[in-house]
Amino acid sequence: MKKALLFFAVVAFAFTANAQFFVGGNLGLHRDATGAVYDGKTWGAKDVNFDFTFAPKVGYQINDAFQVGAKFLWNRTDALTYVALSNTHGNPNYDKVNYKDNEYINMFGFGIFARYNVYNAGSLTVFCEADLSMLFGTYKNSVTFVDGTGDDLTVDGDKATTFGVGITPGLNYAFNEHFSMDLYLDLLGISYNKYSVKSATDDKDVTNNREFNLLSEQNGILSVGFNYKF
Repeated sequence: MKKALLFFAVVAFAFTANAQFFVGGNLGLHRDATGAVYDGKTWGAKDVNFDFTFAPKVGYQINDAFQVGAKFLWNRTDALTYVALSNTHGNPNYDKVNYKDNEYINMFGFGIFARYNVYNAGSLTVFCEADLSMLFGTYKNSVTFVDGTGDDLTVDGDKATTFGVGITPGLNYAFNEHFSMDLYLDLLGISYNKYSVKSATDDKDVTNNREFNLLSEQNGILSVGFNYKF
């Protein structure tokens, strides 16, 4: 028994002799807008979607090719609608917003990841990273009257859970033996997400949706990360 334990200890030491711990974090930001408050002829609505992700992480570099780790996830998503009811200023070029409607959600969760370094050229490394994540949050809806014609309001909405898996290519640039920067090519990635939304008024009313994205802006375009290796 002692010999077996000693054997596994030696194997584990040999396997991790060049391993290093690292800490870091990823940042992702995506924004798009459609419509116009005033399009030159009529007053209407402008939709703005905003998505921000912050993911501090800790990992373990097993060898020159492989690393694994875990991360904490915070994702904020806003679906804003700016509404203009009329041009009260008499100026056709003036974007008069009467009120702003925002359905937003803060989601918190965790994930694990594994990275394989495909190619290395000095300080630059091409990698492919697979990750699995789960997030939880509650939708909120707020209405803000910009012109003071109504009372501002914020109410809780449905509860949401998201489970996702994905594979994303990227580039890593090492400034020195400790600090490095990641550039994730999210647009070139593959992802599968399952969304579960529970009604705020009825716990039995649950809606499930699945989404598969390949070379899609739904994955984002680019995101960045920073690492410190001990």
